[in-house]
Amino acid sequence: MFGEKLKIENEMEYEDLSGNKFLVTHGDFFDSITMTKKWLAVLGDYGYDLLLHLNCGDWVESCTAIVETLEGEWKIINFREK
Repeated sequence: MFGEKLKIENEMEYEDLSGNKFLVTHGDFFDSITMTKKWLAVLGDYGYDLLLHLNCGDWVESCTAIVETLEGEWKIINFREK
């Protein structure tokens, strides 16, 4: 359907229209850490104060996605509301 235009990655670096860089990862990676290494999960909670954390939920459960508009705004879109 998408041919060679679709590429699936575990993580990637994304630069937005303002030049800010983001590390984009799948949330399941962090879920496994918080379940098996509680001390690291607590340390990570403090780290969120230093990072911009965007979470769009789970596409499978909520049908939401986070997008950057052509104007450089970040929005959550909900497929079910369309």
